[in-house]
Amino acid sequence: MTNRLIVECMVTAGFDTHPQDLTRDPAAWIEEVQLLLGSDPPGTNEFPTVAEAEQQGFDPVYPDRYDDTGNEPDPYWDMSSEYTNEYDVARYGPEFYEFMRSGDLL
Repeated sequence: MTNRLIVECMVTAGFDTHPQDLTRDPAAWIEEVQLLLGSDPPGTNEFPTVAEAEQQGFDPVYPDRYDDTGNEPDPYWDMSSEYTNEYDVARYGPEFYEFMRSGDLL
C-alpha cells in the first residue's frame, strides 16, 4: 500500500516513470528479505507523520540502481539524470536528497 501511495503522489507531482522499488510487488521483496534475514526488513513498519513527510519526503530508503534479481531492467534508470534528480527531490524532500548526495549516508 505504501508504494502505491508514493507512486500516486509522484504521478500527481508530474512524474510518470518510477523505480522498480516502488512498482514491483512489495510482497515479493519482503519474501526475499525474509528468506535472507529470517525476519521482516528493517523499517517496514515505520511510517512518517504527515508533517515529517512534508518536510523530508515519504520514503527515506535510497533505491538500488542495479537489479541483480533477474527482473527486467528498470526503465527509471534510463531516464535523464535531470528527471531522476527531480524525482528524488520530490520523493525524499530536498534536505534528505542533499544528505544522500553528500556521501555521508554510510
